[in-house]
Amino acid sequence: MVCCPWQSHVDADLALEQLGDAQAVELLIICLKDDDHSMRKFAAASLGQLGDTRAMEPLIACLEDSEWAVRSAAAEALGQLGDARAVDLLIGYLKDEDSEIRASAARGLAQLGDARSVVPLIVCLRDRECYVSWTAAGALGKLGDARAIEPLIDCLKGHSAGHLDLRVAAATALGQLGDTQAYEPLIACLQHSDSDVRRAAANALGQLGDTRAIEPLIDYLKNPSGDPSAAAEALIKLGEPAVGPLIAMLKESTTTTLAAYRDSGVYPYESAEDRFILDSAAKALGGLGDARAIEPLIAYLKYPRGSYWADGSSAAAEALIKLGEPAAGPLIACLKDSNVGVRLSAAMALGRIGDTRAVKPLIGCLKDTEEDVRAAAATALGQIGDHTAIGPLAAAMPDWPAKDNLGQALASLGWKPRTRRQQIYFWVCRAENVQLNAHWDEIEKILLDDAATGRVRLVENAVYTIVNLGREDAVADLVRILEKHGNKTMAEMYLNCGHGRLSDAARAWATRHGYTITAGGRQQARWGAWR
Repeated sequence: MVCCPWQSHVDADLALEQLGDAQAVELLIICLKDDDHSMRKFAAASLGQLGDTRAMEPLIACLEDSEWAVRSAAAEALGQLGDARAVDLLIGYLKDEDSEIRASAARGLAQLGDARSVVPLIVCLRDRECYVSWTAAGALGKLGDARAIEPLIDCLKGHSAGHLDLRVAAATALGQLGDTQAYEPLIACLQHSDSDVRRAAANALGQLGDTRAIEPLIDYLKNPSGDPSAAAEALIKLGEPAVGPLIAMLKESTTTTLAAYRDSGVYPYESAEDRFILDSAAKALGGLGDARAIEPLIAYLKYPRGSYWADGSSAAAEALIKLGEPAAGPLIACLKDSNVGVRLSAAMALGRIGDTRAVKPLIGCLKDTEEDVRAAAATALGQIGDHTAIGPLAAAMPDWPAKDNLGQALASLGWKPRTRRQQIYFWVCRAENVQLNAHWDEIEKILLDDAATGRVRLVENAVYTIVNLGREDAVADLVRILEKHGNKTMAEMYLNCGHGRLSDAARAWATRHGYTITAGGRQQARWGAWR
């Protein structure tokens, strides 16, 4: 035995990055004879990845290595080399006494893609080790030879626990082969007790392209024990014929639930599984890209989801985004919906679609009563990139809950502040603590003037900025602002901001005004966070 020039895999990896392929091959061939079997395994695998046929004979020699892991890596590497001379040799190793070697030989033959290996691999479907048989099934799927269809269909009928993996591999391979002979057996597998088998069958049915599978796949999508995501992906592959049945399914569910909600005023119970099923139908419609889906998807965007109707409605929004500009008009109308969740989802979707028709309506949303909608509108305007939004975005400052979104949007549009007040508001939006601390004397005056107006957004921006800057010389001013313009939200921020005097002031204020304020929770500001 000899030693290769590296002491460890790490050393080898680093060295190989610096070497050209030709020199690396020569050194790795030397390493195939290293005393350390793990280094020999590493060298064999690396030679396979490099794909240089100079490694052919040395790798063949490794098939006689004393360590099964080295033999296994060599068998797989020979397949990666793509040299047909290895075919007969690897076919022979399909009968090796070591199951790992048989499996590696099957993987190697899959890489080589030679029709001579089809019949031997079919024989391996009956290997005594299930690991080998399902590896052979996977290889047959990649080879694409019709002779494997009937043997693979037979594999779908195994009953032992070990045969479950073989069923999954056989279903996957039949999907790759794409022959409709497998249609009925795969449909039957949608009812199998094992979820992995059902999922593999659904995926395979999508690959077959047989539109007879649409209704069974929709039934599978609706089945609580099914896999809605796999069904959705399969339906997307089946194309336009799946659009109508999916729309009918989504309409039926949303119409029934909305009617029950309107009639009783009571939100119908809906499990997480039910939501996932409808989300998956929406995902499929988005993937199919048919404009007929816009109306039902808008209805699903408004689907009741508890306190927020559109809470969790991202599947509808994502589908509408995929449908692009045709969905922009209906989404613009949603910006005026009475439900905050619908407005929020619409704003987010419009930003990603990028249609300039949404600019003016989104500018209107910068004055929405809900902070999340204002923030989403600002982000959307930045994404669309229309410079007519610059003035309204700048005028929307300060808005503490939406400050990050306003700052990012204005920066992306290349805006430059025109006044000193705008500059300070922009620094706050961008959390530019160095600038804010460096110009504190000027900033303090502007913020205290803002607080004196009593306007909620100006007061919020002033107190939250001062707290984050951690200015001890402004504590008395903060107490006075709380006394004159305070509310429960401000008091709870003071209580939890990490400053003792402000916490005491908050408790005193709450007692006098009959409020109960609580410690903990997410806070808008923290004492000295921007120091």
